Amino acid sequence: DLGDIDPMELGRVLGKSVALAFDTSVSTALTSATITNTAVTGGAVTTDELFTAAAALRGVGEMGQLFAVLSPAAAAGLLTQIGSSAYAGSDLQNTAMTNSYVGNVAGIQIYQSASLGDISGADGTVFSEDAFRIAMFKNVDLEAQRRAAAVGTDIVASLHAGVGITDITRAYRMTTS
Repeated sequence: DLGDIDPMELGRVLGKSVALAFDTSVSTALTSATITNTAVTGGAVTTDELFTAAAALRGVGEMGQLFAVLSPAAAAGLLTQIGSSAYAGSDLQNTAMTNSYVGNVAGIQIYQSASLGDISGADGTVFSEDAFRIAMFKNVDLEAQRRAAAVGTDIVASLHAGVGITDITRAYRMTTS
């Protein structure tokens, strides 16, 4: 019986589940063993490693926008470095310390994924928009089915999308030692 369920709570739970499943698929692609441009970070991603990743990708001809997805631990280490006296008073430090958002470093837009924390040794991946692609077949579907034996209704959310590697030379993976 759905009579006593808050529809906003149902939407939040289903949306979070769909997002987690898709984030896990993306994180798995980002940590693929086929990425040949790799560096061992020693447990923390630094601005120097981001500059090295950017240089490696620019060296293979990628001049477009670069992106990075970091694990929460790697992002925390980077934010700690940016919070040091080396960046005192800079716009980067002010943004990072105020919002816990790194933004752009070395022309790389940086994001975090909790799913990378579940993959052993994965600090993050820097990549161009041509390295990976997402295919959206259609939006989220919701289905409801009554289960008389359980005296209830099952609600199922499905996202029809996939992620794949298109040009692995345009990706740079950072892993812990």
